[in-house]
Amino acid sequence: MKWTIKVPGATSGALNGLGRLLRQLRGALGYIALALVAFVVFVWISLPTRAIAWRIGHEARARGMLIDIKDVSISPWGGVTLHDVSWTYAPSRPGQVPDSLLLEVVEIDVSVIALLFGGVEVELETSIDDATITATYESDEDGARVKLDIDDLALYDVPKLRQALNAPVYGAFGLHADLEAPGNKFASARGTIDISCAACRVGDGETLLFVPGVSTGIMAKGVTLPQIDFGSMSGRLTVADGIATTEGIEIKSDDVLLKLTGAMTLKDPINRSEFGFDMMVQLTEALQARSDTLRLMIQTAHPNTRPDPPDDAWLAFKLRGTVGGPRFVGIKTKTREDKLREKREKEREKEAKKREAEAKAKAAKEARAAEPKPAPKPEPEPEPELPMPEPEPAVARIEPTPPPPPPPPEPEPEPEQEPPTMAPDSTMVPSYDPAMGGAPVESGGPEQGEGGGEGAGGGDSGATGGDAATGGAGDEGG
Repeated sequence: MKWTIKVPGATSGALNGLGRLLRQLRGALGYIALALVAFVVFVWISLPTRAIAWRIGHEARARGMLIDIKDVSISPWGGVTLHDVSWTYAPSRPGQVPDSLLLEVVEIDVSVIALLFGGVEVELETSIDDATITATYESDEDGARVKLDIDDLALYDVPKLRQALNAPVYGAFGLHADLEAPGNKFASARGTIDISCAACRVGDGETLLFVPGVSTGIMAKGVTLPQIDFGSMSGRLTVADGIATTEGIEIKSDDVLLKLTGAMTLKDPINRSEFGFDMMVQLTEALQARSDTLRLMIQTAHPNTRPDPPDDAWLAFKLRGTVGGPRFVGIKTKTREDKLREKREKEREKEAKKREAEAKAKAAKEARAAEPKPAPKPEPEPEPELPMPEPEPAVARIEPTPPPPPPPPEPEPEPEQEPPTMAPDSTMVPSYDPAMGGAPVESGGPEQGEGGGEGAGGGDSGATGGDAATGGAGDEGG
């Protein structure tokens, strides 16, 4: 037996229909792509570049920078070109005419791929005369990274420097910065900043020279100085946790010796970053011989600008303030920041002493608690409580009447005198009182006449030694 299999004609027709459908879809996609490209080209050609340029300048002014852009060119692949970019600085002193920096072309390249993944990657490139300036900005979830490279930029083209000094400056300036900013905050940045200046000179002997941040003294009104040669210098700032610190930047030339130490605190925006540098300057005898003004300045310098020996031959200053408003003061002058810092230091010392005293008291208390305690003394047994006597009922008490005082004692009776003893031959014994004196007196009987004579005599005697009554009795007897 022989078996034969044939493909039905209907199946062959279905496959041919599918192929035609695919060819139609491919053609439709081609038309769509062509239309999309045409739309993009049309939009690109029709972009309001002047409006975009104005918008960029408006955003810059909102951040404190006076930038004016004449026109913008946009490439379909993410390239942007700014034409005639003008940056105008604010005046450094009252009555000064604002100065500006003109950049003819600024090329900006924006990475489209980085934008698709939620990041930002921008490269900027421009030039000023023969100097090239390149900058890179990258941002993602972890933070941002900024790189800036400036090579051989004429010193008089450095933004705001010529305007701040007023006098002409010469030399080649260089700046290389590589910073990482976690969280897109310069206040926590880390990295390095390298600064250099080759063949730097200031002044021309005719134009007034001002020192930025000096508000008192001769320099505040400007002085005419001969050209001062600063020579060449280079230095590095190490950035950690938003603080840029230098180990020391020195300048040595035939005219000037200069030392710069200290740190700078970075903030957001960068224009608010604060200076904290100390600068020491010494002008050579050769320079003072060429300028009597400089010699007078050295001789009449304020005591606050004179450091202690052995560096008293130098002039020392403190650079404080912000990038937008720097100021110079004498090294011994106490600024507002210095006073606040001293106040905080005193408060910290006071708090530390308080904590130390509390710690000592706590340690002493723990030591006393750790000492063995003496055995407690037995408490005396309480005495039994006696029953309280019941209060007696209130009875009216009658006070006894005091007895009358005893009568005064009666005088003792005088002892009775014994009657006189009668003599046998008389009927009566004469009375005799030794106290009366005289002789005894007899009375009675017929013999009283004689006795009267004696009585008279006794009366005299009685008148003399006794009383008159006894004498009288004698007389009567006579």
